Amino acid sequence: MLGNDRKAIETAAAQVAKAAGRNTVAGTVASEIRGHAAATPSKVFAWPNLAKALWIALAWGAIAAIGVLLIGGKAGAFVAGFPAVFALAWLARVLAGNGLFIDFGVEYVIFALLTGLLVSNTIGIPAWLKPAVQTEFYIKTGLVILGAGLLFLEVLQAGALGIVQAVLVVTVIWYVCFWLARKLRVDDDFAAMLSSSVAICGVSAAIATCGAIQGDKKKLS
Repeated sequence: MLGNDRKAIETAAAQVAKAAGRNTVAGTVASEIRGHAAATPSKVFAWPNLAKALWIALAWGAIAAIGVLLIGGKAGAFVAGFPAVFALAWLARVLAGNGLFIDFGVEYVIFALLTGLLVSNTIGIPAWLKPAVQTEFYIKTGLVILGAGLLFLEVLQAGALGIVQAVLVVTVIWYVCFWLARKLRVDDDFAAMLSSSVAICGVSAAIATCGAIQGDKKKLS
């Protein structure tokens, strides 16, 4: 994607995405290619793009502060540290958008993890930032938002058989994994976390399960 090739790729990918449609493999891949082709440093750091990130930060910060208040946390302390957490998350997304990392399939989650490890093992987490470092809260709300992102029309497209298949796959894999973990003498809490992570969506599901069953955070780690 050098020189004028980037613009040509963006245009061609947009045409493919429009022709293929939203809910198709070709359309989805073309949209991804178009996004990567258009993601030049000048556009990423342009004010219109930064303004969108700022609006997202303000909206999510306000909603999250209400959530923290409802679960008994200190909303004021959370709001004070939230901009730093959001900035680090945004930085992780920018780093993951580098063409080299995209080619190797390195997701932004890896950069978020590395950034967190770097901060905690060098300068440490400042006291004013700790109220905003709500890992479990972010994961749980993220899962809810992800689920809400499934449009009703997409569910209808899957059809009754598709929905039944999805439910059966998750249920069967969860119980088989739990049974296998118990056969290997793994305790129930740890087995439930393992089963959820394997059957549903990995780390996020394990964290949500740990919170739901009040499990041991060391086992989760």
